[in-house]
Amino acid sequence: MQKKLTILLMFSIFFSMIFNSYAETVSIYGNYKVVGDSSNKGKALIYKRNDNSWKYTQTLTASDAADSDYFGGSVFIFNNYIIIGAKYDDDTYANSGSAYIFKLENNTWKQVQKLTQNDPSSSDYFGWSVSISNCYAIVGARNDDDKGSNAGSAYIFKLENNTWKQFQKITANDGKHDDYFGAAVSINMNYAIVGSTNDDDKATDCGSAYIFKISNNNTWIQISKIRGTIEHQGFGYSSKITENSIIIKDVNGYSFTYPFQITISGYIKNPKNTPQSDVTITFSNNGGTTSTDSAGYYSHELTIG
Repeated sequence: MQKKLTILLMFSIFFSMIFNSYAETVSIYGNYKVVGDSSNKGKALIYKRNDNSWKYTQTLTASDAADSDYFGGSVFIFNNYIIIGAKYDDDTYANSGSAYIFKLENNTWKQVQKLTQNDPSSSDYFGWSVSISNCYAIVGARNDDDKGSNAGSAYIFKLENNTWKQFQKITANDGKHDDYFGAAVSINMNYAIVGSTNDDDKATDCGSAYIFKISNNNTWIQISKIRGTIEHQGFGYSSKITENSIIIKDVNGYSFTYPFQITISGYIKNPKNTPQSDVTITFSNNGGTTSTDSAGYYSHELTIG
């Protein structure tokens, strides 16, 4: 008769600390690099890789450029799209913000759309951070007030019939005033990360990063929160999603890498140190099951989120 065992495992995700140089105003994809320059009316410079060097090819500006819009304060490139934030744009209200999407057509980058939120208000700073991947784009509004003054939010847009449409507004489940949720955003595959640099969970302004995943009913839901631990650490200052991991930066320039998958392994033995074979182990939170071999050993991969 097969034995069954349900185990609630509490574990830490080990991370590697690396010294990466991030810049919100520089983004590279394939043979293209975009560099934002938010001075005056703002611009973004496009470079293309030529052998082992970068060659300047084009300057991007907003079709409705105005002084002090901060166009180019945040940039991101993916495939044949570039998104550029202009967090101080005054289209609707003072500093409500905007973002611009450019598309590569016939070797030339052309503005195809300007994004604004459906519920703008003064000093939301929509466009503080931007990211784009496949059919989704995300824009941070660090000073949005939905959950308190400057609590922050982020907006997800989806490409439908060649038009980017606001798909969902996301906020932190535990958002509160002055958290600055939306200070950094990243989106890739089925995941999105939003940094909240002034969150106070573990210490004053230690910061945090929220992980969202698109659910089976096509809604982005919060699935996890990673917290900073040091006072004024500003964890969540910058974020990045790779194929296998999440990378989060703090204001001090340190980067922390968290894998999407981890392996849990060990032995099941009785008090007499006898291996227990054929024991079914069920992992909590839909983590799946595995069983022990003749030596009582088990090994199981868990996907974070």
